[in-house]
Amino acid sequence: PGKFPVLLARTPYGKGHSDQSRTAARGYIVVVQDTRGRGQSAGVFDPFFDDERDGYDTVEWAAALEGSNGKVGMFGGSYGGWTQVAAAMASPPHLVEIFAVFPAIDFASHQIFFEGGAFRQLLAESWSAAQTVESYGKTVGLLAGNRDAFLTLMKQLPTGGFMEALHREVMKRGGGGYFRQWTHHDPGTEYWRRIDVSRKVAGIRVPGCYVGGWFDIFGPATGALFAAVSREAGTPEARSRSQWIQGPWTHAGSKAPAGEVDFGKAAEISFGAAERAWHDYWLKGEANGASALAPARVFVTGENRWLNLPQWPPTNAAPYRLYLSKGGRLAASAGEAGKDGLLANPSDPVPTLGGKLCCHPGFAAGAFDQRPLASRSDVLVYRSEPLAEALTFAGQGEVRLSVSCDTPDADVVVKLLDIAAGGQAVNVADGAVRLRYRDSLERPAPMVPRRVANVGVKWGPVAHGFAAGHRIGLQLAGSDFPNYSVNLNSGEPLESGVRPRVAHVAIHYGRGAESFLELHQLR
Repeated sequence: PGKFPVLLARTPYGKGHSDQSRTAARGYIVVVQDTRGRGQSAGVFDPFFDDERDGYDTVEWAAALEGSNGKVGMFGGSYGGWTQVAAAMASPPHLVEIFAVFPAIDFASHQIFFEGGAFRQLLAESWSAAQTVESYGKTVGLLAGNRDAFLTLMKQLPTGGFMEALHREVMKRGGGGYFRQWTHHDPGTEYWRRIDVSRKVAGIRVPGCYVGGWFDIFGPATGALFAAVSREAGTPEARSRSQWIQGPWTHAGSKAPAGEVDFGKAAEISFGAAERAWHDYWLKGEANGASALAPARVFVTGENRWLNLPQWPPTNAAPYRLYLSKGGRLAASAGEAGKDGLLANPSDPVPTLGGKLCCHPGFAAGAFDQRPLASRSDVLVYRSEPLAEALTFAGQGEVRLSVSCDTPDADVVVKLLDIAAGGQAVNVADGAVRLRYRDSLERPAPMVPRRVANVGVKWGPVAHGFAAGHRIGLQLAGSDFPNYSVNLNSGEPLESGVRPRVAHVAIHYGRGAESFLELHQLR
């Protein structure tokens, strides 16, 4: 064996985006590989679905390179974060560690292209559009060079329809046809279960450092992955020595704006420094303190400080409930029974305003004042009384709602708000549920008209401090477009639905209902 460890990145975005010469000069063999069907790699690009087995093969190939000492670590962000997790799930013997930044992963209800069953249209379509130029052109070239396939196209009538026939064939052969597959397969089907990381955590046998953002579209899945790795990973070392860093960041990174809120200089950490220390410790054995850092390091928004925790969720946090009540109030206990109406009109959806978004520059992710939406007739806002003292919350968050509607389906989008004394209402966390998936992603069922159903909406991990005098707010809407596709409310399939219906949704509260938000207050 040689004397150098290997650092490996697998990416669909091209190998020329980063200069790794300085990394190599620090004593590493650096390998950057185009994923299947991208760049100079052969095959068909089927995003996400080949990376587990391809990752295994590439790690083992890299370990055997001339000059390698057999130790392989991985690096990269976004899709390059997913390729690390995918490889780790496959348990290649020579993989030692991973450092995954904003990994694009499926985890239970927090799926890459679905959240609570609602289709993340902005992400799916903007990302697909960005990848199509290369995939489409490459597929056209392969098809044009295939004599028999091209001859078949030339025989099709009418002759004037050649370009349309070529387009159909290119889409079938990997030029972007994967998008049709995403909309064809419901979120709980076997198609998506193949890449659901929550089903394969035991295969992860190496320590990982997972970096996420409160306003990154994959932030909830990143936090859920770390918590699951700490419980279920395949080795004691992976369970006890993995780490998680979660800051007030969007998918654009720690230096990019995160909406209208300034989270201070403390939020602008260097991923590069943390990554170098991580690799040097695990691959070279350097005593640099990387492994002695707190397993969970989360940024508390609202207080703009870092919180170091031995585990996530924290054990010193107690459930804190507020119940939806008459007059748009959030109260400490359930009161008089009642209901509020929520209109969901597919022809006039509630526009997206901040939150966890990707990947179109025209729609900014992050924290924004939500008051422009509160004036709409199809948005409900519930507010607590002004807080007598500051409260800090850290842990998983969820909203439970008793809901009925007059259509087979509808969406409920929730946002946790921090409402200042002056009225500014900033989004802290958000989530959604498509009501046909209220019981299970695997077993969708239409709503029964006017029958009340109890549903849960998970918004993932939260670490936020509410100042004294502020109010805790909850915003409910029937849409959030284009973040989520508009629900036609008709129960038609996502792929082919064309008949929109206006849904009249009722939110039931008070005694006999199950409508509350739950946070976890740090003690």
